[in-house]
Amino acid sequence: MFGRAKNEGWFDAVQFYAVRDLRSKRAEVYWSECVKKWRNAKPRKYPSLKRWLSDAAMCDPFTHLTPGARKARASYRLVEPKRLTEAVARYIDWEALAYWARPALEAAPPLVHSVARELARRCRGFLEFNAKARKADHVDLPQDWHRLMLWITDHFFQDAKTGGWMDAVLSSARSHPGAIRTMEYWEQCDEIWASNLPDPYPSFRSWRKQVDAYVISMPDETSQLAC
Repeated sequence: MFGRAKNEGWFDAVQFYAVRDLRSKRAEVYWSECVKKWRNAKPRKYPSLKRWLSDAAMCDPFTHLTPGARKARASYRLVEPKRLTEAVARYIDWEALAYWARPALEAAPPLVHSVARELARRCRGFLEFNAKARKADHVDLPQDWHRLMLWITDHFFQDAKTGGWMDAVLSSARSHPGAIRTMEYWEQCDEIWASNLPDPYPSFRSWRKQVDAYVISMPDETSQLAC
């Protein structure tokens, strides 16, 4: 069923995301419960796959977590799945904007005009706030990106924060394929642009397209990067 993925070397990626999916977690927890229950008393009739999957879908996927992790995961129960999915998608889009702007923000001033214009349009007031706050930054540890992400959270995800389910957004985004791809592409760009920013600086739209197209044919080959 996954022969192509194995032959092309990306089956590990399939597994990485699959085990983090709530459906997988529910199935694993329910299977564990069935094993314990059936050791003492086997069912008279083995359940059909359809019935078993239906019961597994109702299982609490966080049963086996530590108390601290269970508390964090409890935030998932404070929001409807559809609303959470939409919020995660929005968060990943905003995070991509922050990653695109990060090399320019953390470089020596002045800020690239196209980046300043985009941030001024999307995050009104952030540049003024950041200009004051960055005076306290250590020269080798700029905090511009972290401040931008906090700004985005405070201004565009107030419903999740006040509703107590912002942890669910962050947790879901961290393991999302799109978010991880964006972070890895930024790391490549940051390495290449360490000495000099590109001139002209790519637009956010074109940079995002490059993120979506970013693949490595084989682990030991040079990445197909077109920053």
